[in-house]
Amino acid sequence: MPKLPDLTTQERPVPQPSMGVVGYRPDQTGAYLEHVGEEVIVEARKEQDKLDTLEAEDALNRLREVQLDMTHGEQNGFANVRVQDAIKPDFYQKRSQTFQDAAKQIMQGLSPTAQEKFKPRAGMANIQFKEGLLRHSAAEGDTFAKTTYAGTIKTEAEMAKQQYIDPNAVATSIARVKSANN
Repeated sequence: MPKLPDLTTQERPVPQPSMGVVGYRPDQTGAYLEHVGEEVIVEARKEQDKLDTLEAEDALNRLREVQLDMTHGEQNGFANVRVQDAIKPDFYQKRSQTFQDAAKQIMQGLSPTAQEKFKPRAGMANIQFKEGLLRHSAAEGDTFAKTTYAGTIKTEAEMAKQQYIDPNAVATSIARVKSANN
């Protein structure tokens, strides 16, 4: 029968560090963990920045849809407003304010950082909207001026023809045509 070794007669072994594994250094562990923590924080901030940018871009997409509707939409589009209605004093003001109100409403639903990213984007869209609005108003103003001029020529030619016997009436018609030409 085999005999068990007598442990009292043997020397106790002294632990020796292994040469095949990186040694444990308690003084460097804290610094390493701090470094890893900083890297995690940096990456988390980058990811949050991406999410805030996406949120701002999504909000801009919604604002651009409003812009398209207010520009070309069947019911709300200013491009459908013609001649005299497009040059009324409140035409520009009302539509500009409606667009700005839409931008504010969209911005209210964003996180603070996304709001900051959205503001310059919304400002750019606002400028583009106002530019289109003014361009349309100017074009319709030109159309109105041409139509009015043509109407003045036609009306005064008919007036002069009907009242050819009265030199004052003819002179008035000629004066109106001349003043309309300026």
